[in-house]
Amino acid sequence: MTVRFDLREDVPADVGNVYIGKQVRKEYTLDHVPAILEHIAKKIATAKKTTGQESVALCIFGSTYVPVLLAIVANLRGWDDITSIEYGNPHTLPCVVHPLNGL
Repeated sequence: MTVRFDLREDVPADVGNVYIGKQVRKEYTLDHVPAILEHIAKKIATAKKTTGQESVALCIFGSTYVPVLLAIVANLRGWDDITSIEYGNPHTLPCVVHPLNGL
């Protein structure tokens, strides 16, 4: 089962910094990682409860800074119920970031 976590829609409004210009942007720092992980855990728990499956493939969608993404993935790699992690944003095709073949 694949769980899609959208950094724009699945993270509450009080987490992150919002900037309004030509477009509304929401940016995250390393300080926001624990809150993001908490909401990923809630979304996974809900999906597991409704489907009865014990493991999930996680797809994270949205733009964020590389250090923030690395911190999120580094934490998620240790979760037993996640079999793979994919990341994509509006400007790129999704790519698998865990597990990396051969590493």
